[in-house]
Amino acid sequence: MNETKVTKEYSFEPENTCKSKWTFELEKVAGLWLIQSLKINERAAPKGCEGHPKSLEILLKNRPVNSIDVNALADSYCDKDISCSQVLAKCINQLKEDFGK
Repeated sequence: MNETKVTKEYSFEPENTCKSKWTFELEKVAGLWLIQSLKINERAAPKGCEGHPKSLEILLKNRPVNSIDVNALADSYCDKDISCSQVLAKCINQLKEDFGK
């Protein structure tokens, strides 16, 4: 892959999670794919929490995709069947597959 900047969007419906659209902006720097930004959008109903997704967006800014521990994310808990962190783990696994580890 020769691009140095890409946008990847993942949609997760009808899974039981309140955040269904995850949009990553990535940039390749020094051979590593960095998450330049993450935008997490929610379904109209049910409305989920605001704090956790905003925290994830901040924590992931400028992080290399291959530095994120998906196993730790998979252990998080939420009142919904699937937590934001578990959805994030799915996205990161897909990013690793698409852009290399």
